[in-house]
Amino acid sequence: MVFRRLVTALALVAALSAYAAQPAYALLGLGTATPNQGTVVGGTVVNIQALDSIAGTVESVTFGGVPATNVQLVGLFQIRCPPAHAAGHVDIVVHLQNTLLGLPVDQYLTVSGGYDYFNPPTIASVNPVAGPVAGGTSVTIAGANFRTGMSVKFGPNDATSISLNSATQMTVTTPPGPAGR
Repeated sequence: MVFRRLVTALALVAALSAYAAQPAYALLGLGTATPNQGTVVGGTVVNIQALDSIAGTVESVTFGGVPATNVQLVGLFQIRCPPAHAAGHVDIVVHLQNTLLGLPVDQYLTVSGGYDYFNPPTIASVNPVAGPVAGGTSVTIAGANFRTGMSVKFGPNDATSISLNSATQMTVTTPPGPAGR
């Protein structure tokens, strides 16, 4: 009888160890990050969405190995945290501490290549520097770190068209706007 209980107890410990060793996507489901990109400066609030509910204590969230700060568990399926990191494509890892049958279990949710850090755009020159209040002027902007999906404003108004020529140059069309600078 004692031998059978010992074997059963060892089998349970082995099963729990195998369960705890599984990658997070097997335990929690694959996750996503929204938005999935931001500047190296940080401050972007990122929502990490798990396909299964997030239960337990969030021990840490890392972006490319760098711990996030101000981590907040928003609901059963979402974690928010503002990351900061060097430029590049990084994995997001959420470390959860949970219990299973009274034993501590570490779980990890990994969003592989889940976040892209980029250097913020800078403007070196704008040509021409003035145009009619009716808008419609083609303006060339030179600088660095330009990317697809960027927006350009003239005061509170969005440019009416944006053509990304390269990472260092774009051409935009001015919207109508008030006179002045």
